[in-house]
Amino acid sequence: MIYLLLKSLHVIAVVAFVAGLLLQSLVLRIYRAMPVPGMPDERRLLSQAQRWDRIVTTPALALTWICGLAAAMQAGWFASGWLQAKLVVVLILSMLHGLQAGELRRLAGAAGTAPAPSGRSPALLLALVACAVALAVAKPG
Repeated sequence: MIYLLLKSLHVIAVVAFVAGLLLQSLVLRIYRAMPVPGMPDERRLLSQAQRWDRIVTTPALALTWICGLAAAMQAGWFASGWLQAKLVVVLILSMLHGLQAGELRRLAGAAGTAPAPSGRSPALLLALVACAVALAVAKPG
């Protein structure tokens, strides 16, 4: 019963985290495409994205890790290769979240500066998420 509760909370947290991660990525792409970044509307967009990150995405990331690790402990999966591979993917996603959150913070504090493209795209994030989901569902090896 506890495992099912942990798994459910993990899935809910993952959905919220991925939504927030994609939101960050899209806001950054939109901001980069603006002809004159730093205008009041654009800064409001950055501010709202930061707020969403602080209220939803970051707590969802924490809950994802807590429930995921607890469920893995309950099931005894730490010796499994698929879990170790998934943990690497999730570490990369966590790192990308931190990079994007930092970029949002820097842009919100720097009026009128055009950011250099960082190369991260929603497609990359979705590919990493798909990889993590495939590993969790198939549990290969």
